[in-house]
Amino acid sequence: EKKYAGRYGVFYHSYSTASLLYEVHSALAHVAFGFQGANPLPRIRLHPFETISSALTLRNTIGSEWVNDHDMRFRQRAICGVSNLLADDAEATPWKVFGNGYSVGSVHGILERLLQDLRLDPLKAKINEIATQYFPTAIIPNAHQPQAYRRPGHLMQIFVRRDLINNYAFASFPMGHLDSSQISLKKSLEVSGDKTQRHAIAGQVRILAEPRAFMRPEIVKVFTFAADSKLHGQRVTLTTTTRFFLQHANPESCRFALVVVVIVSLL
Repeated sequence: EKKYAGRYGVFYHSYSTASLLYEVHSALAHVAFGFQGANPLPRIRLHPFETISSALTLRNTIGSEWVNDHDMRFRQRAICGVSNLLADDAEATPWKVFGNGYSVGSVHGILERLLQDLRLDPLKAKINEIATQYFPTAIIPNAHQPQAYRRPGHLMQIFVRRDLINNYAFASFPMGHLDSSQISLKKSLEVSGDKTQRHAIAGQVRILAEPRAFMRPEIVKVFTFAADSKLHGQRVTLTTTTRFFLQHANPESCRFALVVVVIVSLL
């Protein structure tokens, strides 16, 4: 925060069972788009963002077309977070849930469906193998877990360029409903030079996880932390292993499937 807070606003996203899915998204982006970043990607499918391309559209849809942020259409496009690492005002206060992470609803089957949509079913066995080595909870059914991690939680630190904050995030109450007292999240995150005018930065946010933004560090910078120190230390190896495997499993068909299905997309 000290390094980037001048030009970027910062948010925190707590998660657990989605960790493998986010890593596979990142590896797929590496193969399809030449993504060189080391960070996980919360979303990879581009089609959902054709109709919901900004946080303004996202927030206006919740409560009208969608009842709340549990709607699968929301989950295809956005993630939940908070605007302060230490504030004690949210459902998933980062310092409280870091050990076990946080999730609402199952992500079971999402990775399988992604591989099916990409015509990459043959890769499932290898993804299972990777899951057994690095993750406490497999997303693909029947993956044997020889390693037990006592702390399966993960924390994603997300920096969004300040002039684009309102494009990609909005302040919310539980269930994703707009916090109208912070109608401009960008303004709420500004810190006045006059100490008498300063206010506490707090509250929940909903973040549009647009893959093209999350793959451009000049717009969004992402850092991730695993609560289990062993798992955290192995993440570089995990990233390298997954990308190498996808790059060399069948490079031509893999890249073709990704580019066609992810970009042109029936997803």
